[in-house]
Order: sequence, then structure tokens, then C-alpha cells
Amino acid sequence: MSDFGARVRPFLDPGAWRRRVRHPLSWMPDVPVEQARAFDQTWQAFSEAATVVDGRHDNARWHDRHCTFAICCVRVPAEAIQPALDEARAALSDIPFLRLHPNSFLHIPIQELGFLKPFPKQRDEINELRLDEFASVARIPVGEYTPFTVTLGPINSFRDAPFLEVRDNGFLSRLHRRLLDVAVVPPNMRYAYLPHVTIGHYTEEAPIGALREHLQPFRDVVFGSFTVTELDIIAISTDQAYPEPDILARLPLATASTTTPFTNAPTAKLPEIPDTVVPLEPPGRNTLPDRASDSTPR
Repeated sequence: MSDFGARVRPFLDPGAWRRRVRHPLSWMPDVPVEQARAFDQTWQAFSEAATVVDGRHDNARWHDRHCTFAICCVRVPAEAIQPALDEARAALSDIPFLRLHPNSFLHIPIQELGFLKPFPKQRDEINELRLDEFASVARIPVGEYTPFTVTLGPINSFRDAPFLEVRDNGFLSRLHRRLLDVAVVPPNMRYAYLPHVTIGHYTEEAPIGALREHLQPFRDVVFGSFTVTELDIIAISTDQAYPEPDILARLPLATASTTTPFTNAPTAKLPEIPDTVVPLEPPGRNTLPDRASDSTPR
């Protein structure tokens, strides 16, 4: 399509997202089994690795943006995974190449939305108008889900970040796929989606050494559970490593009925958006356990 109006017109029709579904839900594999297999493969790959790599999101490219980054996620209440979280932090505190996340940064990514810019010029940029459109349309599929339980743990690790495994009966993967179908610009998917909660980042390429032995005691620990009742769209400043996230919108599950609207959206003409579709592998398939870090927070 050649103009922005034509590209977003389907999103102005509340029912139009239904006609854009690229795969029926019956196409999905057994998501919990696929996720469990992916977590096992990730730990196996980490166990065989000789080094970790720098996984920090706040690199020079991140800071050079001088804006905020928007992401749709489930925020994790730290109190729900205590005391195991603090015990794990204490066990890992003497790893010199590990930076642990504060409680405010704990989240399960669902959909990266992009760097907030008044006039987007790159694929990973978005303005408030498009973000508002996404929030308005996303509330429809999100609102069709009832609250569900997420259990976190045991601990696992990519080569660039330790994380908590997510057990949720596949709900987050299904929500991720539904939100891909309403994205104004489908994101570039470097990896198959695997829900997780990073608890830190490795800060340099370094020999793994005794790191696995520090993680091993938590390989059979369930950290805790909580009930997901909404998704949040948050904005994170690129000027700091761990700024306090700003909640831009809330997308409630079936027990509530409203979202928080955006205001003061720019009215200037926007650049054209290529009409592309990015294929997505089923969760867990072709997951890269030794993933190098993206420039976006996770």
C-alpha cells in the first residue's frame, strides 16, 4: 500500500483485526511443551558454552537515541517471587561480569513497539499516534482473555543474560501472536518468542568459570506465582540504564473494560510504511539459546 492512511485504515475498524489473522490458533503447536523444550535446549547450550557475552541493552546506540522506548509487557511484582529472588541475587552478587536488575525492571516482554519519535524514520521507531492506534486496537484481543496464573522459575541463562523461566500454559505466547496481528508495523523477529524474565545482564565477554555452579542450586526452584490481569505499555528512557518505567497504557484482560488513552498525538504527515509481513516460528522452534543481545530491553 502506498499511503499511511491506507495502511492504518483497517485498524480504525474495531473488527478489522480479525480479518488480518495470519494463522488460526489451531495451527499453534502444544505451546507449553514447546516452551519447556526450548528452556531445556537453552540450558543445555549454556552448559556447553565456554564464555558469556555482553548483554546490556544500554549501549552507545541505545543512549544516542535520546528518547524513550515503548514495550508491551507484563510487569512482575517482585514480592511474588521472594525470598527466592533475593537468595539468587545474593548467590550471584560476587560474579564480576554480571549486573543484576532492580525490582522496577522485572518484566515479561510481550511486544516491542519501538523508540518514540515525533517523526519516525526507521523501522524501530514509532510516534504517539501509531502507539495510540496500537493500544486502541490491541485492547480487543487482549480483552478476550481471562486472568491467568504465571509461575516463575527455575533459573536459566542465555549467553548474555540469566533469566527466570515462565510457566503459563502458553497464554503469553498466544497473546504475543495476537498482538503481532494488530501491530501497525510488524517488528523484525530475530528470535522465536520465548517468555522469560531476565534478572540481570552479563557485562562483557568472559569465561563462564564457576557461574554455572552459582546458578545450579536454583535450577529446581520455583520462585513464585502471580495472576496476570492486564498488560502494560511502558516507556523507558534511553538516557539511563534503569529508569523508572512510565506506564503509558493498560490493556486489561476480561475482568475490566478500559485502557488509558494517549494524548497530544502529532498531526504531521507520517512517512510511508512498507506493507510487509514477518513470518514467526512457533514458540520454542529455532530458538537461539546463545542469543546475542538486541539493543532493546529485556
